[in-house]
Order: sequence, then structure tokens, then C-alpha cells
Amino acid sequence: MVEVEGKAKQDLRAAMADFIRTEGYPQVELFPMGSGGETLLNLSYSEMSGTWDYNFTFPAIGPTFDEFKRTGQLAFKVGPAVTRDEFKIGLESAARFQDICKQKPKRNSGQ
Repeated sequence: MVEVEGKAKQDLRAAMADFIRTEGYPQVELFPMGSGGETLLNLSYSEMSGTWDYNFTFPAIGPTFDEFKRTGQLAFKVGPAVTRDEFKIGLESAARFQDICKQKPKRNSGQ
């Protein structure tokens, strides 16, 4: 699993407010995967920076991570709010991390 963090724009904050008012769950729909309900969005306010920040996790193996690795962009939807963010820094490390996740576990030679 990888954790995504970013700054929440107004439309994402408004969608989260709707979920709070209706006691709903802020399920993240990842693109290009297109399926929802796999992870929930967390929203927090930073007094230090004065910004609303979001985070969620998703699998390191699958179409969403493959697209992220190829483009450096991550797209997701929470309620009506669609967010597209670029994460170019560390993209090579992310690709190496995914390659490691795809490797089969090494067996212990003593067992």
C-alpha cells in the first residue's frame, strides 16, 4: 500500500462537508481503476500552514499505480469532486518500490 497526501482544494472540502452532514463515507474512486469503496479519504487542517490536507492509501500494484508511474499524475473522485494532482518528485523511487512489491518472496534457505 502507498499513502497519498495533498492539499485539499475547495471542491474536495465541500464534498467532505456533504459527507459529514449526511453521515456518509468519503470513499475514494481511483482512476483508471474506476471502482470505489476501497479506501476512505481523511481530511485534516494544519494550523502551521493554514491549509486543509487530505490523505488516503491505495495498492502499489494495479492500474492506478501503473498510470501514476507512467505519468506522475494521480486522479481520483470523492463524491462529485474530481482531483488531479502531479507528484513528479520521487517518481523513480515509486517505480522501483512497485517493482520490489511485484517480486515473489524469497524463501529462507534454512527452511
